[in-house]
This record gives sequence, C-alpha cells and structure tokens, in this order.
Amino acid sequence: MKLRIFNMLALRAFRGLGNIIGCRSLPSRQLHCSSCQKTLIFERDYELPDGPLYAAKLEKKNHIYRVVSIETGPTELEIILTKDSLEHGVAGEVLSVETEVGRQLIKNFEAAYASPENLAEIASSFTKKSGQTISGRRMLLWLRTREYLTCAMREDVEWTLTPGMAARAFLRYHKLVVPESALKLPDYPITSSDPESWKEHDIGITVNSVDTVAMKMVVVPWTKK
Repeated sequence: MKLRIFNMLALRAFRGLGNIIGCRSLPSRQLHCSSCQKTLIFERDYELPDGPLYAAKLEKKNHIYRVVSIETGPTELEIILTKDSLEHGVAGEVLSVETEVGRQLIKNFEAAYASPENLAEIASSFTKKSGQTISGRRMLLWLRTREYLTCAMREDVEWTLTPGMAARAFLRYHKLVVPESALKLPDYPITSSDPESWKEHDIGITVNSVDTVAMKMVVVPWTKK
C-alpha cells in the first residue's frame, strides 16, 4: 500500500497522526521537502495481514511508513494572458511559462488557465476585437511604450531623409524592421544642411495595414560605436 503526500502541510499532519497513535516517526532526512509542489510517496514497512481489515487488528508496526520516492510535478504551465505586459506578451496570447510565474499571473488576474473554454472565449475575443495578429499587437504595445525613435544620420555627407533611410536607421539603432510603405514622414523635407532638421519630428508607423501609431522621431548625428 502506498500513500501520496502532496505538500508540507499534509506531511506535517501525517507526522502528527503518527505521534498520536504512538508510531515510530520517520527519519528527518526522509521527511525533507524543499518545495510545496513536490509529491512524497510512502509505503508501509510491514504489509497488512490478509483478510478483512479492522483497525483493532492493526499493530503499531503496520503504521510505520517509509518514503519510496519524491516526485516533482510539471515545471511549466500553459496560460492565456488577459492583460498586456511588456515582459510576457499581449492579452489573448497563449504562453508556456514556469509554474510559479504562471500561478502568480493568474493570482494577479493577469492570466487564466489555457483550458479549451478559455481559449475559445478569451483568445478569439481579443483577436476579433482588435483585428490584429498577436505579433502585430506586440509591436503596437512596444511602439506605444516608446518615448521616441532615434534616427542617426551622418553629418559629413549631403542627404534628404526618405522612408527607406529612416527605416535603415531604425534597424541599426533599435533592431526594428519597418517597411518603407508603413512609415510616414512629415510633409516638409528633412535635410542635413537644415539645422532645424536635427531635432524632433512627428512620424506615423502603420502595423499590418490596420493600426497607425503616432510617434516622435529624433534625428541625431551618427557616431561609430
């Protein structure tokens, strides 16, 4: 016969029961449990007698158990986010995270278990509501949390800023890939010879041809790192 003790609270109760009935306690090294997520499997040192089982017929030795093994449960938990987070992702995204992290997010009402019901209700609702893909919503979240984008340009050559040049500058400085067609620059020209060009400008970035984010772009002199 084997018993399973799922956490330290149950383990302490089991030890207390053993003391009450006058049994020999288990060695402390066998009772060690460093995490509440572990399962301890116990086995009787002495098998029970054959035939009908009555408590009156049990001897003290039949109440002595030993630890057979210690099992750890799953280390990852599949969740679905209910709130946007720069650290984890956007609402409606399904993730596999560490068990402790996932339970903490669920406790803070930032995520829910990725059950079939929650997947059908939460994930689909966010996608239909925004019309964006998960990656597109991640990009929108990142852009909206940025104060400005830096466009580093050279001072020793003549240039007039184009969407392609700005896109390459964003790729070098921010590792951000922006198609030329998705980048809208101001109507006035931005040139190297104009001192007013080396300042802050209003631009627009369109994500997946659905949402456009108004951003600030700062033109700064390029320096070799």
